[in-house]
Amino acid sequence: MKQIQLTLLIGLVASFISCNKIQIDEHDIHNVEAKSNALLFQTLGNPIPPLDWENIDFMPTPDNTLIPVPWQSGISGAKMDDDIIFDYKSEDGWDLVYNTFSETQQFNNQYFMLYNRYNGLLRVYFYFAADSEYQSSNIAHFLNLRGSAAGNSPLLAFAAGDLVDINNENNITSVSQLQPYKVSSTGSWYAAEFEIAYDANLASTPFNDLRLEWQIIPNSIQNIVINGTETGDISGTVERMSTSPSFFANAANSIVDAGIKVGASAISDSTNVLNFLPKAIKGAVINAFSNGVGGVVKGFLSGILGSNTSTSEQKVKLKINSQLSFSGNATTTSQLYDNIFAIPGAFGVENTIPFFPNYQYPLGVFFLSNRPLVDVESSSTLVDDENGRNYLVQDIYSVNEQSFDVTFNPAVLSVASITNIKKEVVVMDLPTNIYGLQSIYGIYENIAGNTVYTGHTFEISRLVPRPTPLNLKVGVRVSFDVVPNDGASKTTIVKTFLASRS
Repeated sequence: MKQIQLTLLIGLVASFISCNKIQIDEHDIHNVEAKSNALLFQTLGNPIPPLDWENIDFMPTPDNTLIPVPWQSGISGAKMDDDIIFDYKSEDGWDLVYNTFSETQQFNNQYFMLYNRYNGLLRVYFYFAADSEYQSSNIAHFLNLRGSAAGNSPLLAFAAGDLVDINNENNITSVSQLQPYKVSSTGSWYAAEFEIAYDANLASTPFNDLRLEWQIIPNSIQNIVINGTETGDISGTVERMSTSPSFFANAANSIVDAGIKVGASAISDSTNVLNFLPKAIKGAVINAFSNGVGGVVKGFLSGILGSNTSTSEQKVKLKINSQLSFSGNATTTSQLYDNIFAIPGAFGVENTIPFFPNYQYPLGVFFLSNRPLVDVESSSTLVDDENGRNYLVQDIYSVNEQSFDVTFNPAVLSVASITNIKKEVVVMDLPTNIYGLQSIYGIYENIAGNTVYTGHTFEISRLVPRPTPLNLKVGVRVSFDVVPNDGASKTTIVKTFLASRS
């Protein structure tokens, strides 16, 4: 067995795993963490090394090694989505959370982490100076909740797809992203971001009971099929829930439900990173994006809409569900990066050794108190005419706004106002051959090829021999604007939650 090298590291580290071509034994990791936890409350941590990431051309290093910042062209290169590269300004909400670049000390893992206080995005920029080439067709990022309180936190509920299922007994503890970037022998930047949900209990949760683990792992696969269309590789980022260090692990019949992340570059880039999508779905995604640019919430279930304050460039990030199947070798024995971080805003986080996070407020913009309820008001009228004896059945769907509360993060409310809150009923998977269908009243939306109806209310009428109910899948779409107090550009947050029916 190859030796595991564990080192106390900057940034949060209950433990650091040096993982260049190393097999990871999680039992050993947990043992080291358990021993380290006994010291966590006995020693006050230190601030991270400072980093003026907006106003430098090269990262600070003790030997003056030239590592350009990720958004500069140069010898380092950047293997990340364009939307990530050029969106980093503090005036647009970005704050420094962790950093290992220093002029006085060299750390094995070189990275820095940013968080956006207006939209809840958490991002890590990781610099990897490889000494040999990894055989990979893509890389996967994994974000995991660790600690005894992991199963009680909704922090990752927004990071796994476009439809949020609030289940307090089965919270999401692990999510993954698959990116179309290969790992080469040249020094390169990699980055990924995940949307964080607000956990109202975080401030009372001891920091060593709830932590984040970020992993980057190369993947090799032979073939990918998305919604029935075969492609040799992906050209965009997809994400899903995950319980294993492989994006494709635990898939039923080699099929996974994945959320396609669509940003501004996917639409405007001349290479068109959406070319790996089937034509019908690609058209629906482009239409949804156009709606988002115009400030219209239509054609998607979840997304973030906004613009850069300094350039007025549109920033639109959507999540579109899709089915992805695969064949070939989806596992790997190598690992680029694995680190564990204390979560900003947790109780006692300043005791993290050797360093505590620079941003110390709870993460996330909002969450719901519980799964929302959609009221279904049904009526039936007997119709006895030349066509026989039938019933005109009318079902009206509406949001029960008393069934849940929208809980906003106080840290957001201290720097911004929440306006234009909307709650819409969403009716999904409506059959195309409903017997006796008379009329449908609602806003029709094509979401990645799927028929969806939305609106303040949704009404469907049928003429049937017996007034039997329809069993339709329903949700509630919540949207609002985050308007910064300092005059920065507003951000529109859109999230759709799976709902129960009355």
